[in-house]
Amino acid sequence: MDSELIKKILLFCSGLGCFGLAVFLFVASGGSMAGVIIGAIIAMPFIYGGGLCFSLLFSPIVADRLTDFLFLPRRFLKYPPELLSYIRGLVEQERYQEAIDRLTEILARKPFDPEATLLLAEIYFDRLNDTIKGEQIVLDYFTQANHKTTGENVQLLFLYCDNIFPDSPSASQAKFLLQQELTRQGYSVPQRKLLQNRLDNLPQSSSA
Repeated sequence: MDSELIKKILLFCSGLGCFGLAVFLFVASGGSMAGVIIGAIIAMPFIYGGGLCFSLLFSPIVADRLTDFLFLPRRFLKYPPELLSYIRGLVEQERYQEAIDRLTEILARKPFDPEATLLLAEIYFDRLNDTIKGEQIVLDYFTQANHKTTGENVQLLFLYCDNIFPDSPSASQAKFLLQQELTRQGYSVPQRKLLQNRLDNLPQSSSA
């Protein structure tokens, strides 16, 4: 049996089991108001677990948000959330060098952080029109074997693909990077579809 099908069956059964257990605990708590309240509190983790299982099955994006709701969001664990917002403010004010300096400081502490790398690449590609530097940032990031598998990777690859020419060496490099990421574990089904679609629609060389 296909491993993906087994995974879906396990998620469906786990979700159904969590919801069933939640209902049982709620009903078994008794008819008094206090019992209902206690039963609801006890049942909540199982309701959440069931919702997470079905979200993983039908919508990985929703599952990601549910996980962030329960735990401290990942972006808050890297550095204070207001820091990147401040840097984006510098970009909007066209204070690009200040923004670059701040991002360089972050990347010195956390090399190849996906969010900081994406913002830095956006400054060079979209604001300064420096495709050489922007391309170098992208290549340095993706040539690291231990780079994280995140949604920012998809955005970074799309940014790279939007700034290459069909007949340039960068076109074949973009194809290689997309293929490389599709072999890595950790991307959600929607993210994989985006990567595959971009790979399938890369501009063709005129000599092809």
